[in-house]
Amino acid sequence: MKLAAILPLIFSALAGVSQMEHRITVYTNSEAYKNKTINIDSITHGAISANMFYSFKSRENSDAPLVKIIWKDSTVYAFEQCRLNVLTWQDSMWVNLYNNNNKGWCIQNFYLQDNSILGFTATGFWTSQAALYTFEKTTTNWEIISTKNSPDYYYSGGDFRIGKDTIISTWGMKRNQVEAKTEEVLSTYGLCLKTKTWFKVKNDIELKSLASTTFGGLTFDFEDEVLLIRNNQIIQIDKKSRNVFLFKGNKLKYKHIDFIYNDYKSALVLQEGKYYSKSPLPIEELLPLGKLSFDNIQKKIESKSIEANAKTSYFNYLLALIVFVLAGVAVWIVKSKKSKFYDPELLKHIKENSGKLLTSDEMDDLLGINSSMIQDSKRVKRSRIIKSVNEDYKLKKGKKLIIRQRDEKDSRYMLYKVQK
Repeated sequence: MKLAAILPLIFSALAGVSQMEHRITVYTNSEAYKNKTINIDSITHGAISANMFYSFKSRENSDAPLVKIIWKDSTVYAFEQCRLNVLTWQDSMWVNLYNNNNKGWCIQNFYLQDNSILGFTATGFWTSQAALYTFEKTTTNWEIISTKNSPDYYYSGGDFRIGKDTIISTWGMKRNQVEAKTEEVLSTYGLCLKTKTWFKVKNDIELKSLASTTFGGLTFDFEDEVLLIRNNQIIQIDKKSRNVFLFKGNKLKYKHIDFIYNDYKSALVLQEGKYYSKSPLPIEELLPLGKLSFDNIQKKIESKSIEANAKTSYFNYLLALIVFVLAGVAVWIVKSKKSKFYDPELLKHIKENSGKLLTSDEMDDLLGINSSMIQDSKRVKRSRIIKSVNEDYKLKKGKKLIIRQRDEKDSRYMLYKVQK
């Protein structure tokens, strides 16, 4: 068998091993999309058909024309900018799994994690949020995952993945309703998906005059490298060594992109009728800038766990005794504490409805949630209040006060029961 015939098989095998998603970004208001001149079948090797690709409505700039499609193996999802829709291809058409019709809250990027769909940071007309979202297929809604050390009002402008459990945002923006302004954030943050903890990425870039080029622009995420393109320059980051390199001279502009395809080894960009291919550059063609530094959280946790286990083997009986005593003291302290719930009157009002089965709207009225809020905002606020109430009640009574159960008449909706 000739080498030319073997190479596609090798690349196919390597693609199957990769843990990265394939990604498409397309502006449906572009002439290329309207005229159907993008040969999507050839570009994606048949993974995304022309029928799938050209099924989206062409929208104007004022109506959020951006569509993102991501897939891994046979799992394919599409996301329409600022609409919260989660689309999956079924029976020759896109089916929306999201059960509301809200728009205006824009999740910046999406990742597939095991069997979950994750949304990474978001922004709206008035504010922004450094949040991690997950799409719950059972409730067909987006839920916020609690994270630690979250940078206030931050939303990512360009991010990439290192390994399975770490997302790095190279730059972003802050939109604060209170301060009534939007500002660029020239800081790099990371989020460990395993510990749900944010951390700040430091750098020791030696050429300070070029430091600003590491922020903003286009981000191309590959298996072992990342390319950041802005201001006629390319920044390349090696994921394993964290080394940062510079390459001058790039014809690709940051704005007016029509289409982007990005897989684990290369990217293809359509701009003003021309295609540009992007892939990691050879090290010898790059100028070293410095290095990004941050703790590899997963390895740090594992090393601490090994160290702790080793120490435990020497002091097993002593530690067991200390833990037993401390646990008894902790239980006594917890039981002696007063209620932590911030609104005793509301807690009393909820208890007066014990035994009742309430709809979402009825529960919102009971909790004092403003009916004029959008559905997702009401759902998030309702969830937080119920969680706080249940934590307090479980502390005192050993059980939750409010439980959820699916509506038997319409399984798409949830009902809330106040227990006796």
